[in-house]
Amino acid sequence: MRLKSSLPGVAWPAFPNDRAAILLALLRQYEESQWWSPAQLRNAQFLQLSLLANHAVRTVPFHAERLSKAGFTPGRPMTPEVWNRLPVLTRGDVRDGEELLKASFYPPAFGETVTASSGGSTGVPVRVLKTKLDGILWKAAHLREFQWNGIDPGLEIANLRGATAFMNAVRKRPDAIE
Repeated sequence: MRLKSSLPGVAWPAFPNDRAAILLALLRQYEESQWWSPAQLRNAQFLQLSLLANHAVRTVPFHAERLSKAGFTPGRPMTPEVWNRLPVLTRGDVRDGEELLKASFYPPAFGETVTASSGGSTGVPVRVLKTKLDGILWKAAHLREFQWNGIDPGLEIANLRGATAFMNAVRKRPDAIE
């Protein structure tokens, strides 16, 4: 991945802007953590789950109820036992509990919230709130996917969805497509 320097008069090595520096730091952590032992990865995941659950139990009515029923104690770490008792969040839960799934506040460092919606494969829309932080994490995961697949993120990229019949035809007769 080639970076553009944000510092006038310096092309190489590039000095990334704040957003690019954050993305690079996330990519580095993803690269490093892929080699962690299962125990190291699980510990990191449960540390984050603990922070998330403690925020949710104070600010999200839907999750506060589920966490309580699963035996989560506010102010305490999330445990595998409690985690395994939590029911899976379904599309119906998201659709029907839209207001109960909104936090009463978000950490200021997470940035502004925006509403995202999707009809998905069912055509029944669901709406969720996302923060600026969510966008950064999504971008880092997307860049990681590009790395895995050898895709240059600086190129124009098109995502074809619902094109199964077309792609099957191309596989059968690639010379038919010009």
